[in-house]
Amino acid sequence: MSEQSEVGPPLDEGSLADVLSRVTDAVFALDEEWRFTFLNDRAEDLLQRDREELVGTVVWDAFPEAVGSRFHDEYREAMATQETTTFEAFYPPLDVWFEVRAYPSETGLSVYFRDVTERVRREEDLQGRERALQRAYEIVADADRTFDEKIDALLGVVREAVGTDYATLSRVQDDLYVFEAVDAPADADVEAGDTVPLEVTNCERVLSTARTLVLDDIEREAPDLAGRSGNAEWGISCYLGAPVVVGGEPYGTFCFYDTEPRTRRFTDWQVTFVELLSNWVGYELERKRHLDQLAVLDELNGVVRAVTDAVVDQSTREEIERVVCERLAATDAYEFAWIGGVGESPDSVTLRTEAGVEGYLGDGGMTYGDDEGGSTPTERAIQSECVAVARDVEHAAEQRDWHDESTEYEFDAWAAAPISYEGALYGVLNVHSARRDAFSAQETAVVEQLGELLGHAITASQRKEALMSDDVVELEFEISDAFTAAGVPRGEDGTITFDRTVTVGDGNYHVYGRTDDNGVETLRAVVETFDAWTALELLSEHGQEYRFRVRLTEPPVVSVVAAQGGRVKSAKIEDGDYRMRVHLPHSVDVHALVDRVRASYPDARVIAQRQTPEQGASNTRFYAALLDDLTERQRSALEAAFYAGFFEWPRDSNGEEVATSLGVSPATFHQHLRTGERKLLQSLLVDDE
Repeated sequence: MSEQSEVGPPLDEGSLADVLSRVTDAVFALDEEWRFTFLNDRAEDLLQRDREELVGTVVWDAFPEAVGSRFHDEYREAMATQETTTFEAFYPPLDVWFEVRAYPSETGLSVYFRDVTERVRREEDLQGRERALQRAYEIVADADRTFDEKIDALLGVVREAVGTDYATLSRVQDDLYVFEAVDAPADADVEAGDTVPLEVTNCERVLSTARTLVLDDIEREAPDLAGRSGNAEWGISCYLGAPVVVGGEPYGTFCFYDTEPRTRRFTDWQVTFVELLSNWVGYELERKRHLDQLAVLDELNGVVRAVTDAVVDQSTREEIERVVCERLAATDAYEFAWIGGVGESPDSVTLRTEAGVEGYLGDGGMTYGDDEGGSTPTERAIQSECVAVARDVEHAAEQRDWHDESTEYEFDAWAAAPISYEGALYGVLNVHSARRDAFSAQETAVVEQLGELLGHAITASQRKEALMSDDVVELEFEISDAFTAAGVPRGEDGTITFDRTVTVGDGNYHVYGRTDDNGVETLRAVVETFDAWTALELLSEHGQEYRFRVRLTEPPVVSVVAAQGGRVKSAKIEDGDYRMRVHLPHSVDVHALVDRVRASYPDARVIAQRQTPEQGASNTRFYAALLDDLTERQRSALEAAFYAGFFEWPRDSNGEEVATSLGVSPATFHQHLRTGERKLLQSLLVDDE
């Protein structure tokens, strides 16, 4: 408060002019009839009236708005009691706060006053800031409120503090502006969940610059923004918005706006208040996302453990798949899960099992084509053989084709992971969540791991089933004139025997085999013709026989057969014809396997189907049990070493060459090789008792 002038008792006319020359306050005098008898220059300025106009006029006639106000009551009380009064009051017609000291006398009233509007407003602003900060603190510290409840309450507090009618928390999804939370008049044509193109909003400018945008009058200060339809249609005339950043990435905006330009500029404190709380919103969203992810990962790890247990406890593929879907659907993180089978018919996915939902695929299953752009995650997972994710399904433009489906089944995010093992695609694991930001990098990695684990489990289950039976179904396939039909120049007839396929990771495979001179020329022609056959290496020559290794970037037919639970017993090209003998457990759908082979090799035909005893079944079971103790890398190291001639003497390939073929260092190769050898020898030589 400014220092008050020292004043004395009421003045008579003789001394008035002399005293007032030393007074800095505004002064006017009234007689006993409430008529003006005197005003100094300062009083004329503050009252915005001339002395000649007021002297002799009754104060209540000159200022009728003062009747019934505090000025009216205080002056009359002072005259009635003949006691000095001091007060502060606001006079709306002048939009001014006055500090008043009135001195009554028998002849009238002397009034000393000054304009204290700035001080009062500073005090009001300070009190308002303190109240706003206190309310904001109470909201964010309230453990009983949910995050959404805190946001709704904060929007109201900040909206009042900055003096606008509208407040929103927005989120950006691709090119859409999504209203996450809204505080607006009841008749406003906007509510949470609404979307508009980002380009029509002021928030686009906030996000593109990553800076707070302050506009007291949009048309005057930013005419380029005034023309945007979001401002024009809603009549937005002023705006204050700060970016919300989550995990270092722009999330949306925390913004406040009105339909009228500001009469008072947004203050630095108001801007800081908005920025402070936008930072808090970003921090809380990041913290919430982190906590949610920890909970989800914990639940997913529980599902992984359940799959591991199922491999031990369950004997069939169906039981393993059922356990996975039921455990996923039982978590808080996911709404439902299902597994689709592939290969039963071309370009289609059929339902194998589901949990948390009923009849998701309907009776017709799901068909797909070659276009990856607008396809579902299931289709993309099949086409790319990698995990595929869709988030914020409700608002993402490229997912509008199945938007109704997401609404009906109440999910907003979808992940699909291929179920595969060594290039064999068994199906697709699909997980649906109501969390629009579900499937972060970590979560997606675990879902992908779950698909791989399922592939291992299904392979082990089918291998176990096949080994437990002495009878198998044997199929014999033939592709006549195999390479000529594929456009490969045919040379002299030779024999090519394929002994083993080894998966070396990253979608690459090595096929080991034996052939003669003519077969070598044929293989070279194949490598030159097919992009997927990237290299041919001759490992050794023994008389007329060559051992070779072919590098492939696509799954060979062995993987196609394995995906349906079968085992290739022999594969050979002789006199230009390709023949393959396959053994299947009785539970495998023979027609499905044939369709799958023909989908990859249209010229393949079945020339024999028979039920036959598995020759050496007990020995096969014994050796398979030995191999089951090995990890995938240990098994690959042993198989690659064996078929590359590492164990021959002299060696056809040394350790460094085998390691290079596997894409690992020699030290890593030898570690896997020695560990695998130790496990095999321990199983053979050590008595379990």
